[in-house]
This record gives sequence, C-alpha cells and structure tokens, in this order.
Amino acid sequence: ALASFASWEFRDPIFGYLLRPATAALGPEGAPLQAIAPTEIFFTHMKCALLAGFFFTLPITFWHVWSFVAPGLYPSEKRMTLPFVLISTLLFVAGALFGHTYVFPLIYKFFASFSSDYVQAAWTMREVFALNVQLLLAFGVLSPTAQSVAAIAVPDPFAEAHGESCHRLVIRFAAEYRPAPEVPGRIADASRPGATRTPSSPSRR
Repeated sequence: ALASFASWEFRDPIFGYLLRPATAALGPEGAPLQAIAPTEIFFTHMKCALLAGFFFTLPITFWHVWSFVAPGLYPSEKRMTLPFVLISTLLFVAGALFGHTYVFPLIYKFFASFSSDYVQAAWTMREVFALNVQLLLAFGVLSPTAQSVAAIAVPDPFAEAHGESCHRLVIRFAAEYRPAPEVPGRIADASRPGATRTPSSPSRR
C-alpha cells in the first residue's frame, strides 16, 4: 500500500512508459489513447500505481512465497531463502522488461496493421493497460518458472544438490494455483520428502 501510494506521485511517467509500445504502434510519431468514460483516466492511473507498487515490493512477495513452502523443506534447504528471493526478483523484472522492450512493440504493431480506410484503430487506455498488465505478468512469471525447470533438469552440481527441493517447490506452486479440488492432497504429497505422486487411473464401473 505504501509503495502504491508513493507511485501515485509518479503515475504519469510510469503510465507513459508502460503504454509507449501501444502509442508508438498507432503512428510514426505516436498517437494518444482514448478515454471514453468520465472515471477511466482516474481509475486506470490508480491501477497503474498499484502495479508499480507490486513491482517495487516483489522481494517481499517472493519472501512470503518462500515462507509458504519453507515448512516442507529440509533445514539445509531453508538456507536458500535469500538466493531464492534475489534471483526470483531479478528474473521476474528481467522477463517483464524483455517483453515490454522487444515483444510488446511487435504485438501492438500486428494489431494496428489491421487498420484500413474504413476502420481506424482508436484504442482506449483502459483496454491497452489491461493487456499490458496481462503480458507483463506472463513474461515476469515465465522467467522464474523456466529457471526452476532448468535447475531440476540440468545435471549440474547445484541441480544435484538442490534438485529435489526445487522439484517440491514447483509442485507446491503448481498445486496452489491449479484450479482443481485436490489441491490440499497435492500440497501434502509435495511436502513429504521423497514422495512421488502418480496420476490416478480412471475409475472403472
């Protein structure tokens, strides 16, 4: 909340930076976005401040994620708290920055290319900001997830020493966020050292 409140003072430059790929795709010199509701500018700026606050507090977020999975780890594995928080934060920011710098312009140029003499693109700030948030989170989550998979799959000394803990971490994260009624069972299975879970066979009548 404090980070979001502080970000409100810088909402205009933050908002302009986030939407730069979209405005640049609308014309060679850029074009302003549209606001079609009286409250659209205010609430979109508020969401922008909340997003900035989320990014500024990423270390705290990953710290809480690690605190959630730490009870199921060995004491030696719990010493990875600080490396996990730092690496996850850097990877999340790097993934989001990569997507915003190199991928977002291609996406918005592709959508803007459908403009014609009969239809001109006039995007609203609310829709563009919502798409930006989805893409930022997708690219941000992609980097730590890929790093976790690489730590499990690549046979190097670090993977051999901590591969099992990374495996349980990925399982518990997936179990927490997959929409299925068996989440508690998957979390319990992932917490047991050396436990493996095989897909259950379909019931036969």
